[in-house]
Amino acid sequence: MTRIALVPLSYDAKKYEAFNITTFLLAKELKSLGNEVYIITRRNPGQKKEETVDGVRVFRPVYSPRFSNIFDFLLFPVTQLFVQAYAVYKANKKYNLKLEVVNSISSAPIVALRSFIVKRLIKNIKTVHTLKGISMLPFGSMKYSRFLNFSDKVVVQTEFLKKKVIENGCRKEKVKVIDTLIDLSKFKPAKKDFRKKYGFGKEKIVMYYGHLKPIKGVDYLIRASQFFGKNVKFVIVWSGAGDFQYHMNLINVLGVSEKFKIIPSQPVENLVELISCADVLVFPYSSVKSTEMPPSSVLESLACRKPVVTSDFPELKVVFTDKKDVLYSKPRDAKDLSEKINLVLSDKKQAEKLMKNSVSKAKQFDAKQVAKKYSELYKYL
Repeated sequence: MTRIALVPLSYDAKKYEAFNITTFLLAKELKSLGNEVYIITRRNPGQKKEETVDGVRVFRPVYSPRFSNIFDFLLFPVTQLFVQAYAVYKANKKYNLKLEVVNSISSAPIVALRSFIVKRLIKNIKTVHTLKGISMLPFGSMKYSRFLNFSDKVVVQTEFLKKKVIENGCRKEKVKVIDTLIDLSKFKPAKKDFRKKYGFGKEKIVMYYGHLKPIKGVDYLIRASQFFGKNVKFVIVWSGAGDFQYHMNLINVLGVSEKFKIIPSQPVENLVELISCADVLVFPYSSVKSTEMPPSSVLESLACRKPVVTSDFPELKVVFTDKKDVLYSKPRDAKDLSEKINLVLSDKKQAEKLMKNSVSKAKQFDAKQVAKKYSELYKYL
């Protein structure tokens, strides 16, 4: 049994975001293995100092007010490093947690400086830094990877990230690749047809779910819809984040409103049912910076035994094989995206090939197996 603190930049159980989901899922599975696990982070406006989410205790002992974008940018080092480190120290002391391992979670290598601070606040603590992707912020650049050496161990989620951090100064012996994780007990092939429940007919369903932020590339999916007839329905399940109005305006300007169905954010159970209705899931990233690698939405769709079309980026190609696991399209190219979607819809052999490999690929990211790897890592620090 190990006493562990998982330390993301923030945590909000109400927000269906990859960092929230994977942090909580890791905490829950580590706890099921007999460890004592806590999520410790800063407290944003409106959040509780302490709460228990499905058996996992969450502590937010230090208040961190929201600033304008320029202040967020300027105060990045403070909020990411000192506030979080002090939050760990304060929670450990106030609640007598007797922490043994602090595992920071971010997309920015420089945040590993938090390990340096924590080690000076808590005696004999061991530190791990999990790097989940590549940050968009200047402070989050990979060129700061040498700061990862302040951690006892560095976890990256792909071989691509491992190569990048080592090239930029992180010691090779510090780095371990452990996959991201998904909940296979929830994301799995459906046993019944839910199309009628959600108002779908015999049309082909092309689906995207998630944010509407620019990096998600949904505007390219909207433009790609122009190349399809009325027998194809495009469904967007919107998480609630991103510029909704911009995308709705684009749909109207292009005259494709009849081809689209917009569904607001759904509970996981409903989301899985909706995924089961789709003929193809599309994630047309214009950039994969600030995206967890590999993306949870792609993995969840594969786990539901669905064909996936996504953007051709080196960060993804080290994980997914083209025409076997997923079908790649050129980033920021609506015409090529439409051709790849059409290939899945029109070529049954290609679609079946993708579906055949999808579930077995997703099993690599089973939360229970990934948590065991983390638990072993902590044990031998």
